[in-house]
Amino acid sequence: MKRIFAIGAAVLACAGAAVGSASAGSPSAADDGLSDQSARVLYDCATSTTGLLQRRYSVRILRIALREIPTDVADYTGCPEAIRTAIEESTATVSATIKRTRRGGTVAGTIALLDTRGRTVDQLRVRRGHGANFQVIPGRYTVRANNKKRCTLRVTAREWRSAQATIICR
Repeated sequence: MKRIFAIGAAVLACAGAAVGSASAGSPSAADDGLSDQSARVLYDCATSTTGLLQRRYSVRILRIALREIPTDVADYTGCPEAIRTAIEESTATVSATIKRTRRGGTVAGTIALLDTRGRTVDQLRVRRGHGANFQVIPGRYTVRANNKKRCTLRVTAREWRSAQATIICR
């Protein structure tokens, strides 16, 4: 039991260092919160009693976490295998765009993908005329534009299929 807490503390210490270095080195990584999300993946994995991830994450975040995993966590936990398994299980896609009106063109903004509990799975910035594609584990999700509750849409991502979401955000 002490070993799990020590590893969890090591993950938190590494996550704090990663967040500090990301905010100092590259403003884009700090703005996206990628280090925070990958640190959440590592903490989730290191403190899991089943050896599997307890939350849902997008493939993008899982790959970043796998790349940033500290060597001691990789040696003493099953985190690399758990993250690889979650990546292999991610066979669904959620495609989302933001529009101001039904017939209007797509607009720029931020699209967030939330799980059933309202926790952020992934978040992407989109340019005008473009959309966001999230590769995820099959399940139910909420797509939110520009962090506004009134600009949300619920989607169900099925295996090997793409769920389309067009958010009308006036």
